[in-house]
Amino acid sequence: MKEENRRYSRYKNFPKRIRQALFRLCIYGALLIAGEVSFYSITKIGRKIPLLKYIFEYQWWVDPSLNLNQIWNVPILTFYGQASLYMFFVYGLICVAGLEPAYRWMKKKDFPLLLRGFFYMCIILCMECLLGWILFWITKYKIWYYTGWGAFPVFTSFAIAPMWFVCGLISENVINIFDSFDNLKLTLYGLAASAGAKKKNGNKIAVISDVHIGKENGGWFTGLYPAFLSIILYKTALDSRITKLIILGDFFDTWLCPPEEKPFGSAAEAADAWKDAVFMPALKKCIELCDEVWYIPGNHDMGTTQDDLNTISVNGRTMLLKAPGTYQAETLFNNPSATKSVRFEHGHASDLFNAPVSPADTDALQGLPFGYYVTRLAATETYDIEKILQKAYASSASSSGKAENSEPGAVFIKLFVDALVAMSNVHRADDDKLTDNSVIRMAEPYTDVTVADVKGCYHSLLTKYEKLRNNPVNTDDPDAFHHYYLFSAAKKGLCGYAHEKFGKKDIRLWFKRIFTNKPLEKIVIMGHTHYAMKEYVMDAEITGMYANTGCICSCSKQKTPSWIEIINTGSRGCRIKMNRL
Repeated sequence: MKEENRRYSRYKNFPKRIRQALFRLCIYGALLIAGEVSFYSITKIGRKIPLLKYIFEYQWWVDPSLNLNQIWNVPILTFYGQASLYMFFVYGLICVAGLEPAYRWMKKKDFPLLLRGFFYMCIILCMECLLGWILFWITKYKIWYYTGWGAFPVFTSFAIAPMWFVCGLISENVINIFDSFDNLKLTLYGLAASAGAKKKNGNKIAVISDVHIGKENGGWFTGLYPAFLSIILYKTALDSRITKLIILGDFFDTWLCPPEEKPFGSAAEAADAWKDAVFMPALKKCIELCDEVWYIPGNHDMGTTQDDLNTISVNGRTMLLKAPGTYQAETLFNNPSATKSVRFEHGHASDLFNAPVSPADTDALQGLPFGYYVTRLAATETYDIEKILQKAYASSASSSGKAENSEPGAVFIKLFVDALVAMSNVHRADDDKLTDNSVIRMAEPYTDVTVADVKGCYHSLLTKYEKLRNNPVNTDDPDAFHHYYLFSAAKKGLCGYAHEKFGKKDIRLWFKRIFTNKPLEKIVIMGHTHYAMKEYVMDAEITGMYANTGCICSCSKQKTPSWIEIINTGSRGCRIKMNRL
C-alpha cells in the first residue's frame, strides 16, 4: 500500500507538470492557428454586420515586405486565411503562461465574470505586444502589427480589446475540458491503488444527495439513473483515497407519489422495494470499504431512523444516521487540515414550505410541511413549480403584513394549490381530474386527506415568512437560523442561506484578501436545489466555499448526475471537486 501511495504522490511531480504544459501548449497552438486562419473571414463578415462592425474595426496587418496583406481583398466566399507557424508558440504561450494561471487564481478568489474577462483582455494585450517585439527582434519582420486608432505600441491595439475579452472568457471552457481529463487520470490512479482493499490514510470525502429513490413506476429516479448511481457508488467504494461517503438527504423518497397512490411509509420500505436493484451491491460495497457512510436526512426522507438504515448492512456494518451540523475538518479526515470546519446540511431547514413543522405551526395538516402536499399534487409533472410559486406570491404578498390576520396567506395557499391542480390535470383523463374532493392517500400513521383539506391549512405561512424576513433572528452564531427563504428550491435558492454561515458581509474584506493565498477556513455543503454549483465566499468574516451537490435523478435544472468530493491537502486546507457523469 505504501508503494501505491508513493507512486500516486509522484503523479504530479515537476517533470510531469512540464510535459503536461508542453502538451497543452501544442493543443492550444494547433487550435488557435486554425482560429487565426478563420479569423480573416470572421473579421470580414463582422465588418458587414451593422451592430457588430465596430468590434471589428482593428487594422491587423503583416510586414509589407512579405506582400501578404492582399488577403484582406480576397472575396469572403473563398474563406481564405493565413497564419505564421510562429503563432503556434505565441498562442500556446499566451494560454499556458497567461490565461490558465489567471483563470485558476481568479476562480479561487470568486472574481465576477466581467472582471475576469477584463483581466484576460489585459493579459492577451500585454503578451501579444511582448511576443510581437520578441519575434521582431529575432526575425527582423513584423509577423503582425496594427495601425489605426488604438494601435499601441505597434504589436497590439485597443481596438481589438473587445475580441480578446470574449476570447478570454471562451478559454475558460477549454481549460475546464483539459482539467476534466486530468481529473479522470487522477481518479483512475486512485481506483488502481485500491483493488477493493480496505481504505487507509485517505484524504477525500464523497458527498451525494437528492437521488429520490421512491416508487419504481414513477418519480424522478427512473431510466438510466439507477445505473448512474451504481457507477458513482462503485467509484466511491473503490477509490482508495475516499474514506467517507456522506449521503446528504433525499436519498430515499417517501414524498414523491401521485395523490391516488399510497407512498412509502419509511426509508426501510423504499430500501426493501429496491433491494434487488443494480445500485444496491454498490451501496453495500461503500458500507464495506469506507470507514463510515453517513446519512443526513433531507425533507423527502425526514422521518428516516437508524432502524431504517440498519436494514441495509454488510458484516454488521451499516449507514450511520447523523444530524446536520458543522464538523471539525481534522476530525472528519483524521488528519491535520488548514481548513477549520465543514458544515453538512440538506438545506430544507431554510425553505418555508419544506422546513420541519414547529409547535407554533398550529395550522399544519397532520404535522407535515406544506411542501409534502405540493410534492404529492405535482408528482406526475415536470414543470417548474418555482414559476407557479412566484405568480401566487406576487398575487397575494402585497397585502401580507398589513394586517395581523392570515387572509393574504389563505389567498396565497388557494392560488398556489389551484395552479398545481390545474397543471396536473393537463395530462389527466377527464374521469381522472383532480378536484377539491380528490383524496390524497397517506401512508401510516397518517390518515387520508382531500385537496380541500390542504387549501384550508397553512394560512399562517406567509405571515410567518414576512415577520422573520423583516425581523430576522439576531445572533452572532453564523450557523444559527435567521429567517426562511421563499424560493430555496430554485437553482441558486440556497446561496443566501449558505452565505449566512460565513458571518457578516463586508465588501472591504474581498479587496483585502484578493492577493492573499489563505486556505479556506470553512466549507458549507448542501443539496435540495438539484443544481450543482460551487462558489467562493471572500467578502464575509469567515473565508470559505459554498458547494451544492446537485442531484442524481431526472431534473430540468441539470442534465447529468453530479456529486462532490472534499479533498484535504493538509497545510493548504480543503478543496472541492465537482464531479459529473
